[in-house]
Amino acid sequence: MGSFYLHGHDPVTKDIVRAYMWFTLSGAELNWIENNVITPRQVAEARRLVAEWRPNPALCNLEATQAGS
Repeated sequence: MGSFYLHGHDPVTKDIVRAYMWFTLSGAELNWIENNVITPRQVAEARRLVAEWRPNPALCNLEATQAGS
């Protein structure tokens, strides 16, 4: 999901903060995005989203369907 948000693959709109959030949740390496793409303010927002995130089966199914389209 992080890659979809990072690059804005249709129908997912490009969103650097959401990309960072998904990379964080997946345990992916974040050094590259931190050093090349995202601002410190966006990192703070993404970390807030990570802290607030709770699994939602309906939302996960929707995002998986959008990503597979």
